[in-house]
Amino acid sequence: MNLRNRMSCAAAMILFLVSAGSAQIIENPDKPKSPDAGRVIVPKEAMKITDESGEFFFKYPRNLKIGPDGSIWVVDSEQFLHFDKDIRFRGNIYKKGQGPGETSQFDNFGFPEEGGIVVHSFSPPKMMWFDKNDKFVREIPLTKNPRARFLGRFHEKWIFDNADIPRFTGEPRYMDRSHQILAWDEKTNEWASLTSFNCAIYAASDGRSSGWFDIASLLMADLGQGRIAISHTQEYAIKIYQTASNKIGREFRRVYRRVPPPPLKPGQKRGQLGLNEKIFEEPERKYQNDIRDLHAVDGRIWAVTSTQDPEKGILIDVFDAQGSYQDAFFIKFPDPSRGSFQMNPDGKSVFTLESNEDGTWSIKKYLLK
Repeated sequence: MNLRNRMSCAAAMILFLVSAGSAQIIENPDKPKSPDAGRVIVPKEAMKITDESGEFFFKYPRNLKIGPDGSIWVVDSEQFLHFDKDIRFRGNIYKKGQGPGETSQFDNFGFPEEGGIVVHSFSPPKMMWFDKNDKFVREIPLTKNPRARFLGRFHEKWIFDNADIPRFTGEPRYMDRSHQILAWDEKTNEWASLTSFNCAIYAASDGRSSGWFDIASLLMADLGQGRIAISHTQEYAIKIYQTASNKIGREFRRVYRRVPPPPLKPGQKRGQLGLNEKIFEEPERKYQNDIRDLHAVDGRIWAVTSTQDPEKGILIDVFDAQGSYQDAFFIKFPDPSRGSFQMNPDGKSVFTLESNEDGTWSIKKYLLK
């Protein structure tokens, strides 16, 4: 009998700690330690950004991030928009091209210790630095690992995900896709392999080419002091990667009732994958991924779960850095479908990208009590 099954018993209300190689595995019960667990937090809207001024436009905004200074950044169609902490529009730093400070496709961005922003360009492959006033400063071509996806800055390291490309023939199948985590040194332009994780995919092939649907996602949150919280499976599990030892220090889980996906709405279809003239359909899933996102707040881990109550909102589980299940609460946004948000570094507020009834978009800041 494995630990997860043992913890499902009513009498098993204690925390189990076992050793799996050098990593510790912690099994938590289904209820956290806090006597106030299960409370509902209703965020209060504090500010809103719209494109009504005409200075910029929201078409398909995505990848919203909040800088250490409270600045707001969002990617849109051929735009990279910057707002200060008081929601004043600072500018669009996207410039299409191949020259210095220009890109035809950029992937992600991060925040250097000296301030400003660093942008990862896919085409051409390079890292570009901009100062606090959005002025281009410098860039470094990436001569190796041109397909690697930029994840951000974690404990003084620029971290990339260099996932492999599955190639096979035959019937569609579930399989693992390996994600190699790399660190890039801006001073030497050298790469170092740190660790790797497998994420489940559903792969298809037409005999000549192959493609896939992502099933599990690689989620990461920087806890500081060389610790990174990582989730990469469909089931409830969080690992603590330690950069100093380059090892998983511990893994923790909790007893969790899995949640089936919501039914398709009228006219809605599952995703499709086109390979030459053959169409493959995304598989029907029995359960959603247990963990939808990870956030680091004051050295603790907020796990955004798949549990969504129509009256209470989204269930957030809170663990300390040692893996102990400390707290749980619901966040109820005005829009019940809201499931994604970005934490303000101060831990007191969150930001969301919201689609309005008239088809426009807005960025909203909510205060958490």
